[in-house]
Amino acid sequence: MMDVSAAVRVSDHAFGLLDGGDLPIGTADHSTGLVVVMSAGALIYTGIDTGTVHVGITLATQPVDLDPETPWEDIVEAGVHAPRGDLRLDSLETGPVAVLPVLSQDGPGWYRLRAFVRGRDAHFDAVHDDPGELYHLHLWPAPPAPAVLIRTTDRCGAGLRSAPPTPSPPPEPPPQRTRDRLDQAIRKATGRPPA
Repeated sequence: MMDVSAAVRVSDHAFGLLDGGDLPIGTADHSTGLVVVMSAGALIYTGIDTGTVHVGITLATQPVDLDPETPWEDIVEAGVHAPRGDLRLDSLETGPVAVLPVLSQDGPGWYRLRAFVRGRDAHFDAVHDDPGELYHLHLWPAPPAPAVLIRTTDRCGAGLRSAPPTPSPPPEPPPQRTRDRLDQAIRKATGRPPA
């Protein structure tokens, strides 16, 4: 087991666990209110909009026992896919946090992430550089499994969980045939229907 920590720069309410720098934001699922799972990697949703948070990380080979008396406000478990095997903590603003190791210690594949947080409500939506917002991430190799909400007590996570899902963009209209485009151009230029 390995324990490491770092101050991490946050922007747009998030920092990431990105695999090879990929950010497939179009696949993001915000439903846990803390871990935003994507097709590769994940984002961690923060209370502050911009600033610095403190992140501790435990890399393990199996789940670490969970103390029911732990002082964390929200605790969520989710599956994180690292198809490249290059999962790194990323500030999204300045890139990977250089002082931390690769988080996907077993290479490409699936990992289980248990994310702990406290302090997200203190400076919600603010720019704040005092790292009073604390996170701890436990990560171990595990097959994919649905997310589990273990504890949900902060307002920040509750607001995100209650938000309606982001609607999918409307489908692209089918391409117009060349003749249709020509007919439209003639009508527009002459103000009358084509012959």
